[in-house]
Amino acid sequence: MTRPPFPSFAEYYAAVHGREPFPWQSALAERVSAGPWPEVIDVPTGLGKTSVIDVAIYELARQSVNAVARSAPTRTALLVDRRLVVDGAFRHATVIAEALEKAEEDTPLRQVADGLLSLVAPGELAHRPLEVVRMRGGVTWAARWLRSPDQPAVVVGTVDQFGSRFLFRGYGTSDRMKPIDAALVGTDMLCLLDEAHLSAALADTVAECQMHEQRSPKRVGRPLTLVQMSATAGTRTHDVHGVTDDDLDSPAADRLTAAKYAALVTLDPKLAKAPETALAELALARLAAQPTAAVGIVVNTVGLARRVFEKLPATTPKALVIGRCRPFDREHGESRWLPRTVAGRDRSTAEGFVLVATQTIEVGVDLDLDTMITQVASADALIQRFGRVDRLGAVGRTHSIIVRRSGDDPVYGASAEHAWEALCSACSPVTLTDVASVRAFDPTDADHVDTVDFGPVAGREWLGRQPIPERLMAPRAPAPLPTAAAISCWRRTAPIPDPDEDVVAYLHGVERWSPTVSVAWRSDLGTDGEPLDPALVDELLALLPPANEELVEVPIGALRGLLTGATTDVADIDGIELSSKKQGVGRTATAWVRRSERWVGATDREVRPGDVVVLPSWLGGHDRFGWTGARADGSDAWVTDVGGLGNGLRLRLIPEVLNPLVGVASSVEVTALVRDAAELGVEMSGRVLELLRAAVTAADSQYAAAIGRRLDLSDSAFVLEPLPRAASGDDEPGRLRVDLVEVSRRARFGRISDDGSAGSSSQSDAPVRLAAHLRSVSQRAGAHAEKLALDTAIVVAIRLAGRFHDLGKAEVRFQTLLHHGRRHAAEAFAADAESALAKSQPATSRGAARSDGSGWPRGMRHEAVSLAMVRGAPAALFADLDRDLVEHLVASHHGHARPFFPPVVDTRPTSAEVEFEGVRFSAETSCVHPALDHAVLFQRLSERYGTWGLALCEAVVRLADMAVSEEGG
Repeated sequence: MTRPPFPSFAEYYAAVHGREPFPWQSALAERVSAGPWPEVIDVPTGLGKTSVIDVAIYELARQSVNAVARSAPTRTALLVDRRLVVDGAFRHATVIAEALEKAEEDTPLRQVADGLLSLVAPGELAHRPLEVVRMRGGVTWAARWLRSPDQPAVVVGTVDQFGSRFLFRGYGTSDRMKPIDAALVGTDMLCLLDEAHLSAALADTVAECQMHEQRSPKRVGRPLTLVQMSATAGTRTHDVHGVTDDDLDSPAADRLTAAKYAALVTLDPKLAKAPETALAELALARLAAQPTAAVGIVVNTVGLARRVFEKLPATTPKALVIGRCRPFDREHGESRWLPRTVAGRDRSTAEGFVLVATQTIEVGVDLDLDTMITQVASADALIQRFGRVDRLGAVGRTHSIIVRRSGDDPVYGASAEHAWEALCSACSPVTLTDVASVRAFDPTDADHVDTVDFGPVAGREWLGRQPIPERLMAPRAPAPLPTAAAISCWRRTAPIPDPDEDVVAYLHGVERWSPTVSVAWRSDLGTDGEPLDPALVDELLALLPPANEELVEVPIGALRGLLTGATTDVADIDGIELSSKKQGVGRTATAWVRRSERWVGATDREVRPGDVVVLPSWLGGHDRFGWTGARADGSDAWVTDVGGLGNGLRLRLIPEVLNPLVGVASSVEVTALVRDAAELGVEMSGRVLELLRAAVTAADSQYAAAIGRRLDLSDSAFVLEPLPRAASGDDEPGRLRVDLVEVSRRARFGRISDDGSAGSSSQSDAPVRLAAHLRSVSQRAGAHAEKLALDTAIVVAIRLAGRFHDLGKAEVRFQTLLHHGRRHAAEAFAADAESALAKSQPATSRGAARSDGSGWPRGMRHEAVSLAMVRGAPAALFADLDRDLVEHLVASHHGHARPFFPPVVDTRPTSAEVEFEGVRFSAETSCVHPALDHAVLFQRLSERYGTWGLALCEAVVRLADMAVSEEGG
C-alpha cells in the first residue's frame, strides 16, 4: 500500500490550532526544510512567535519519515526571562503534545505523531510523541525531566535555569544529575532565545562554548543550535526572518496596521514623588471615558505596581500581575483577570477593568488591552508593552499614555531617558502639575495633545532608523567569554572544584546582575522565636520536599533582605538587583537549604545562587499576588503553606496547614478525627477523605479548588502516615499527612529511579538477576544511541558499557546487602552473574541494610569495583573500540568519576570475581577508591569527544539504566 504524502505545515498547523498559519510562519517552515535555521527571527508582537515551536516539531517529524539525513534537533527549548511567558509557552506546547497524542488514525496529525514516535527506542512503558517540560528550579523536578535522550521534547524555561544546566551547574539539581542535564540541553537541542537582547550574555556564552566543542576531533551528537527571536530589531545580522508582504494581505493585516497612539506625559516634581497617585488617576480617567475598556497600568518594579494597585478604589474591578509568584497563586489570579483581558474576548459584553502589572506581561502573554498607561522604559520594552494593546487589531485605533518622572530609571537606566528623548523628537509632551490636571488629561484630544504611533508597521518611525540604536535598548551588561580552563572546571561535577568558576556572570554579565533562588514556605517550621530541632526539619522536608508548584524565583539579594528585615524592591527581569530601602530591621531569620543530601539551617550570607530555600510561613514575603519581600506584620500575613498540593496530593493533617486551606471549622473536625483515632486503617482513611471533600466544597479559599481537583482524581486508596513529632518529649500524637494517589508524570512512568545511593539504585519491586539487568541496559542504551545517530563505534562502546556497568555488584559484601544480611545466600550466588542479584526488594525497615553486618564500606561505590573489573578484562573484548570510553562510561554510570570517586578506605578488602557470558571478571577492592588516575582519562576523553559529547554518552547509558530499573528490569 502506498504511503500518503507527508502533510504540509499548513495542514499540520490547522489540525493542531484550528486556524491557518500566517504567511511568515509558513515561510519559516519552508526555509527550515530547505536549509539551516535563520540566526534571528524578527516578528512584531502579536504575530505568534511562539508558533516557532510548531515549526521545529513539524520539521523533526518530516525528516523522520522522509529518509533524509536528519539535522533537526530532537529537543526544542524556548527561553525568556519572564515567568508568565514560560507559562504561556508551556500551554502552547502542551496543546501541541495533546493534539499529537490524541490524533486519530489516517489523519495528517497522526502522520506527524507517528514520525515523532519513530525516533524513540521502544521500551516497556509507552512513550508520547512529544514531552513538554516547564523548566524550574526545585527538588522534585530536578531529578528527572526526560526518560530517554531520544524523546522528542519541548522545554520552556528561563535563562538561569537553562544556562546553569548548560554549564554543568544546574540550579536546584543534584551534582550527580548535572552531567545528564548538561547533555540534554547542550546537544541535539534547538534553543529559541526569545527577546534575545535581554539575554545577550547567554547567547555569547553558548556560541563560545560551541566553538570550543567544535575543536574536539571526535565530537559526539548533534550540536546545540541557537536562534534569537525579537520583536524589536536590536540586532544587526543579515540572516533575519521576518514578516513578508503576504502578511499584509492575510488575516495578520489587521494586527500589522492597527494604530496605537501614545501621548507623552511628564509629572511635576511634586507628583513624581508618589507616581502611583498619578498613574492610578490616569487609569481611572480612561476607564470613566471608556466604561467597558480593559485598562492596563504597566510599571517597572514590583513595589510601584503594588502601590498603584492599592491606590485604585476597592470598588474598581482590578487585578495585580507579578511575575515572581508561586504557580498556585498565579493560577488563581489568572482565572480572575485573564478572561477580561485575553485576546479574542467578546468586547460587546465587556465590563470595565484595570490590570496593574510589571514588565512580566511584555512578552508571551496573550493580553489585548484597550488602552494603557505605562511608565517610560527602554525603547524595546515600550514596543513590547504596546504589543499588549489591541493585540489582534480588532479595535483599529487606540489611545494610551507614556509617563515619565525625572532621573534614571532603577531598572532601565539611561536607556529609558534616551527613549524619552527620541519620543519627544516626534511629538511634544504634556506636563501635569497636580491631581486635577491628571484627572482632566485626555489623550484623545487631538487639538491639544500630540501622539506617536506604536502600531507594528508605523511604530518604529519615531526611532528614525533601523535597527534600534543601542543607547535606546535595555542595558546590556558585558559578559566574559568562557575559556578552555573555565569549561574544564565546569565539566568536573564529582566532586565540584573548590573554588569553582561561578556561572552567573556568563549568563547575565558582570555589571548589573543578581542570581536567583527558589523559595517555598512551610507552616510547620515553628513560630518566631521558637527554636527548631534541625533533625526534625530535615526529616519533615525529606518526607515532603519542595515541589515546583510552591516555588517562586527571586533575586538572592531580595531573599537576603527578607531574612535580615530589609525591604528590597525587585523587577520582573532576572539579573537585575535593586537597592534596599532599609537595612537590618528585626531579628535575622534562618532559611533551610539542602546541603550534602540534608536540609540545614542557613543565614542570609550562607544562601547560594540557585538554592532551593524553605522559609517558615510566619516570616512572610509572599501574598496572593506574589513576592512582597516584606516581613509579615501579623498572623493574617503569614504565607499560606501549599506544600503537598502538587500534581498529586500529599496533605499534612495539622492545623497550621489546614486552617488557611479549608477553614478553621473544617480543620478542627479533620484533625480531631485523626487525633482520636486508635488505628490508622482503611475505614479511618475513608472518613478523612469524606471530611476533606466536604471541607473543600464549603471552603472560601483560593486553594480549595486546587485541592478539590486533586481529590476528584483520587479514591479512597490512600494512607495516613505518622510524621515526626514537633519535639522530643512532646505528648501530642505524631503529626500526620495524607498521601493520595498521585496524578503526575510519576504515575505514567511508574516508580522513579533516583540514580543515587547504593540502596536506592539497587531496589526493585521484585528481585532482578544481574545478568538479565546487564543485557537489558546494554540493549536499551544501544537502541537510544542508534536513534540519536551516533557513530557505530560509539554505539558499540555504549552497548559494551551497559553490559559491564554493574559487574561490581557481584562483590560478595554488596550481594550481602542485596540479600539483606544473609551472607550464605550472597556467597552462593555472587560468582555467577546469572544467579547474582542486581536489585532486591527494599528492606522492611529503615537502615536494615546497614545493620546487617555485610561489611560493605559506607560511601563505597559498586561502579568503582565494576571499573576495576573492566580494566582487568581481556583486550579482545574491546577490539576496534575506544577502551578508555567504555571504562569511563562504566565508572560514571551513577554520576561519579567526573573525575574522582569519593575517598573511601576499604579496611577489609576482598577479591571480587564474577563470570558473565563465558568471561571471568575479577578485581581487588583495596585500591578502587578514589581512582585518582581516572582524572587523566576523563580529561583526555573530554577533549576527544567534547565536553558535552562525553556527557551525552554518559547520559545514554545512565538514562537507559534508570528506565530499565523503573520497568522492573
